[in-house]
Amino acid sequence: MQFLIMNNMELPYSTIKETSENLKKKMVSVVELTKSYLKRIETMDQKLHAFLTINEKGALDDAQKADNLIATIPNIFETKPLLGIPVAARTCIRRRI
Repeated sequence: MQFLIMNNMELPYSTIKETSENLKKKMVSVVELTKSYLKRIETMDQKLHAFLTINEKGALDDAQKADNLIATIPNIFETKPLLGIPVAARTCIRRRI
């Protein structure tokens, strides 16, 4: 599958709607999108320290699976509109002081 790669620096600033449309139009692959988010996390987390764990391999593996689904199932976005959109999961930890 051939993708028209967008400027990777712009990807983390796109809205979910814009990102979904870009995935549908094959302007970007889920793998490239995920890599751009991982790069942004790497850059910003040095200051923010917002992430305890970053599972880069798992994220890229899941991104490849999403790209495969997009390539093989026509109209996949009708049933899975958020397919390929990167998500950071936050865990709230309660501590006793």
